[in-house]
Amino acid sequence: MLLFKPYHIPLILEGRKTQTRRIWKKCRCRVGSVHQARTELFGEPFAKLRILRVWQERLGDISDSDAKAEGYPNRVVFLESFENINGATDLSTMVWCVEFEVVR
Repeated sequence: MLLFKPYHIPLILEGRKTQTRRIWKKCRCRVGSVHQARTELFGEPFAKLRILRVWQERLGDISDSDAKAEGYPNRVVFLESFENINGATDLSTMVWCVEFEVVR
């Protein structure tokens, strides 16, 4: 299961958000696995997501094209949103990056 903010739902369902970055100690998904996408731990799933690619990078290394795959216009707006969601985060923080597609 992957949790998302409610405003991410249309972006995911329309295919405009195909990546997510997470502060995990270890990876929680494998390439090829399918996860439910929810907005609450015990809420109803709004989609099923197939994991296409998983990698690690420093938060500050996100490119503009990856920020767009996150559903944001550029990396500056993405980083502001990431901080709003996760609290103040150092740009050198290692994050897990997950690329996915909606299972139809």
